[in-house]
Amino acid sequence: MAHLRLIRNAGSEFEADHTVDGVLEKGLWWAERIFGLRSCAVLLLDEEAGVLRMFKSRGYRPSDAVRLNLRPGEGLEGRAFQERCPLQSAMIEGVRVSVPLVTAEGTMGVLAADLPRNEPLTADELDLLGLFAANVSASLHNARLAERASADAARLQMRARDLAALNEIGMHIATFTDLDSLIEGAMKLACQSLFFRSCALLLKDGDELVLRGHYGFGEGVGSGLKIPRSQGIAWRCADRGEPLLVPDVAADPGHQPGFSDACCEMAAPIHGPFGVVGVLVAESPKVHSFNDTSLELFATFAHQVASALENARLHETNRNTFYQTIRALAQALEMRDSYTHGHSERVRKYSIEIARLLELSPHDIEILEQASLLHDIGKIGVRDSVLLKTTTLDVEERAAIERHPVIGDSILHPVGFLREALESVLHHHEHFDGTGYPSGLKGEEIPLVARIIAVADSYDAMTSDRPYRRAMDPQEAIREIERGCGLHFDPKVVAAFLATIGLRFRLSGESAPLPMQAMD
Repeated sequence: MAHLRLIRNAGSEFEADHTVDGVLEKGLWWAERIFGLRSCAVLLLDEEAGVLRMFKSRGYRPSDAVRLNLRPGEGLEGRAFQERCPLQSAMIEGVRVSVPLVTAEGTMGVLAADLPRNEPLTADELDLLGLFAANVSASLHNARLAERASADAARLQMRARDLAALNEIGMHIATFTDLDSLIEGAMKLACQSLFFRSCALLLKDGDELVLRGHYGFGEGVGSGLKIPRSQGIAWRCADRGEPLLVPDVAADPGHQPGFSDACCEMAAPIHGPFGVVGVLVAESPKVHSFNDTSLELFATFAHQVASALENARLHETNRNTFYQTIRALAQALEMRDSYTHGHSERVRKYSIEIARLLELSPHDIEILEQASLLHDIGKIGVRDSVLLKTTTLDVEERAAIERHPVIGDSILHPVGFLREALESVLHHHEHFDGTGYPSGLKGEEIPLVARIIAVADSYDAMTSDRPYRRAMDPQEAIREIERGCGLHFDPKVVAAFLATIGLRFRLSGESAPLPMQAMD
């Protein structure tokens, strides 16, 4: 009865523990105390190797761990496992007994023990030991299920995290419209969100893969690095058109590391409309740190990058077509008046110089480009007799000229992608003190892009020949801009103008605007 009570107490402790290691530790501790064992161990079946291995022991020497690695059917422990019944054997200094650990799913191992006694165990004692082993088996089975459930939950959680990271990366890189920003942003997001130490993008250029961007490789690896055909995992990936994993790069003689300590690498192809256009690579300093799940994740990321690259390429194509159309419109206007040939393009370049010094965002600079090229488009609606008049304009003619911003706004308003540039086309003749047209806006009421165009437009108009006058000397034009500071022009825009274009002309002492290529 005492033994049964102890076995029940032990069983309660087993059930409270949900780890395999905990159940084994408690099981051996209780076995020693209930049955007076000299030494004991639990051997569990390694299903992959088909061998019974010692997982936990008490009282055994390290050398016994080797002896107790057996195949089913070998030795006392192997036979007890195979026959699924307790077995015992007399030894010089005691009795050795092995009891199978059996569950509804099969035999999972054996409880092996040495007892310091000369006589064998009785049938009742073997039954008690079998009952104890059954409790260990049930608790061990439950602990395994709990650990598997926990591992599955962890894998699902990690998978959910990875999918969430991929979703976030996809949304982020979809916002990039120029190639350089896309590549830089994608590499950074991959390392930060997918936990790669280093990641790089190589694009095909004939028989070479050219490094276009990377993150985490340090200064020793620079954009423009070229990898000749058939060298390294990157080219193998590109040629095969499928993801590749090299768990240990030491076994890959063609490996070309970004880091000298790179030990594991994977690569994923970037597919374009007509085949592979590049390769993504990632490295790790630990052997086997990437696995099939990592490769699957990386391949999905490569697919996102491929889509974003294609979108960026299409955006660049559309942007080029768009600006060609805008320039064609501006040139069509300037064809009416030989004196203003190239005026819109010069205003664009002057405006961008000012904007960069003022640290406008890339988006605002793009709006500035659009508005500066089209700022005079409304003059299409002004009669040649007014536009090309060589004498002073009368009141009615002046009013016709001053309507050109409104006409330009009306012409461009139906064009949706020019919507943000419209207000600057409309207000580029407003004055900082409120005396301009068409709306009499003043100060910060005037869009900053319009205030920049106002200075660039005035300077180029003054330094260009017109039907009614010769071009003004740049030095005098600069002084006119200075005199208009705070009246016609925004002081901070004038300051940026003087620090760039104005300073250049003053230092050079030139008497005419610089050629267009000098401002590129």
